[in-house]
Amino acid sequence: MKWSCALQALAGFLALLAASLQGCGCDATKATECISTWEQFVLDNRNDILDGAVTRPCAALKDMVNCIMDLQCCEDYEISQSMNNGINAIASNGGCTGDNALPNCNF
Repeated sequence: MKWSCALQALAGFLALLAASLQGCGCDATKATECISTWEQFVLDNRNDILDGAVTRPCAALKDMVNCIMDLQCCEDYEISQSMNNGINAIASNGGCTGDNALPNCNF
């Protein structure tokens, strides 16, 4: 149940993030590909995620966050805030903490 709430929060923040990528200094097309890769992972593994298989979703989320950070999209304040809000929502729902913690998107 916690993962279901976390995934809903993540979906909302990804929609805001995708919209905010337009016009920023990062490569919006490549950043959208980072997000699309995560979304496909969720679609392909939704049952495992909802059953509490925390390690795999956290690794895929780390890949997405690192991909966006590598594109220097975190230098934009709004993107940084959107990313960190999503990361914090996931952490507060009991996912991706400790060894599975997600990096912060700092600008």
